[in-house]
Amino acid sequence: MTEQMPLVGLREIADATSVGTTAVANWRVRYEDFPQPVAELYMGPVFWWPHVELWLRRNDRLDDGRGFRDGPALD
Repeated sequence: MTEQMPLVGLREIADATSVGTTAVANWRVRYEDFPQPVAELYMGPVFWWPHVELWLRRNDRLDDGRGFRDGPALD
């Protein structure tokens, strides 16, 4: 059994905040304190969920009804 890594992309962040991926991409540009990705892949940036969650909570953007607690569920 492998331990789940709390890594997320723009889609998972968008789902946790009830916005579109374009809005999340804009946050990266507009806010200097938005967490830096841990990797830039062909499919897009990959972020460490605990850092993103902290930023979202500090900026009152996390949709607590849909937010992840231990990272996204893997379907």
